[in-house]
Amino acid sequence: MIQEMIKMIDFLSSLAMNYLNKYNLIEQSKDEYDHYKYGIEITISSLINLLLVFSIGIMINRIMYSLIFLTIFISLRQITGGFHAKTYLRCNITMCCSFAIVVLGTTILQSLPLFIFIIHILLSILIEYKLCPVENINKPIEPKCIPKFKIASIIISSFISSIGLIIMNSTDYPEYGMCIIMTIIIINILVIVSQIEKG
Repeated sequence: MIQEMIKMIDFLSSLAMNYLNKYNLIEQSKDEYDHYKYGIEITISSLINLLLVFSIGIMINRIMYSLIFLTIFISLRQITGGFHAKTYLRCNITMCCSFAIVVLGTTILQSLPLFIFIIHILLSILIEYKLCPVENINKPIEPKCIPKFKIASIIISSFISSIGLIIMNSTDYPEYGMCIIMTIIIINILVIVSQIEKG
């Protein structure tokens, strides 16, 4: 099954590249070809991630969790960066495991006292100030943009966490607030893992 998925990504990306070549939509150089093919492969792998998380959400009757997770994870990771798997398969596994941890944490940690979640927000600010943004070798960040990304990650992460706290403590759906907070925690863990991996 794993080999089939890898072959499918390669087949679909090659199909798209043949279309681009046929209509001369890209330059006929190897560097240009490799650049576009990588971009298409990443897009296909990302769509597979979406489908996997949605499928898990449907199977365990937690579709709202999957929506919350994907919305925050995809949008915030654009500015924080974080761990990037070396293969598409590992990327898919990492995404599914991250979502599974969010679901598990949401289920068992809701009864923690309020001050723990306030500490979480303060730790998030510290992590993002010290470690973000994490550069992906395939998507380098211009030095002048780093401070903007850092400030944006702190502000947006704190804002989202605060919304999670409000939902937890003042609505009939505290589990959704906990899901928001767990997603931020996972993003921060992946930032830390990425920096440890870099040494």
